[in-house]
Amino acid sequence: MNEDNLTYREAETEVFPNRTSALLRESVPPLVYHPAPTPDQEHVANGGRGLTQMFGLHFSSAVLTIIVDLMVFGGDVISGGMLLPVGIVLAVVLGFIVYRIQRHMYGDDHNAALTKALIVGLLTAIPVPVTPFVAIPSGVIGLANAIGRRFKS
Repeated sequence: MNEDNLTYREAETEVFPNRTSALLRESVPPLVYHPAPTPDQEHVANGGRGLTQMFGLHFSSAVLTIIVDLMVFGGDVISGGMLLPVGIVLAVVLGFIVYRIQRHMYGDDHNAALTKALIVGLLTAIPVPVTPFVAIPSGVIGLANAIGRRFKS
């Protein structure tokens, strides 16, 4: 064939005969194996998190939060605020415990569990018993979520 009449693509195919197939191989994405989700990850596989998963606390997290908050508030009242640093340390420890419970027992991802733990820790560190106003409804929502999971399986 005359080199003057060839288009660029035809000339490239003559010079590099395997290049077209290599380009095709690069453009096709490889097959990726995705294992089936575990029961803790099922809410992500179903397209999102439900309302109970988003706003709920595990029942044991809610009960522990209420108990620790009332104990910290009682200590602050009796000591006249002298135990406030102890209350702040207990709030940090409670936040860590709530994070672990939410991650491993409730099935939250890292960000959701961290957000819930920070909210619980912050509310517990405030020397006013406001935590039960958040923990009781969240615990009820979490209990409804747990009951709903049992009926699904």
